Amino acid sequence: MAWPTVQASDIADRWRPLTEAEQAVAAKRIEDVEAELQDELRLRGVDGTPGIPPLASPDAVDAWESRYRVTIVDAVRRYLINPDGWLEEREAIDDYDRTRRRDKSVSGGLVYLSDDEIDKLVPRRRRKRGAFSIHLGQS
Repeated sequence: MAWPTVQASDIADRWRPLTEAEQAVAAKRIEDVEAELQDELRLRGVDGTPGIPPLASPDAVDAWESRYRVTIVDAVRRYLINPDGWLEEREAIDDYDRTRRRDKSVSGGLVYLSDDEIDKLVPRRRRKRGAFSIHLGQS
């Protein structure tokens, strides 16, 4: 099974129609997000192609592909909404006051994926924690 393909039309379908300039940017950012997401998935044990069992039902495969597309679309949409990475921007007229702050992760033009987004695709496995016992020595 190959990685699902994501296109700028997927962003338009899930968000709003894109301008020509946004489509060009979205196409490049989709590639960036896909590469980042695939690297993160490989770090979590998905080697090569998606870790869907070969005997999985078609509904399970479709659901996983849909979650994959939504994850990429959300990351690109987040970038298109705020390409300059502003966290806060305040401007006052009287006695002129201006406050601008940039998000360090986005201000450099970086796209990012949260752990929660990646966990939706491949949940982290927690180590089983069991009870412990304290063996007392003889005195």
